[in-house]
Amino acid sequence: MNAVALSNELVKILQTGDLQYAQAYFSRWCDGVQWSPFQAREISGACQKWGVDPQRFGATIPEPQ
Repeated sequence: MNAVALSNELVKILQTGDLQYAQAYFSRWCDGVQWSPFQAREISGACQKWGVDPQRFGATIPEPQ
């Protein structure tokens, strides 16, 4: 799967609040994927709803230069 499909599925899982499944999905399919800034924002937004650190899912938004 490509990064877009992976991030879309991860966001869907995160939005359900099933953080255990989200972590398992991330570990199995997404670990090491480099998210685009858009994907990182989407993942961060889904994490924010549940108070989860988005870095747990590799979503770091680079600081503007």
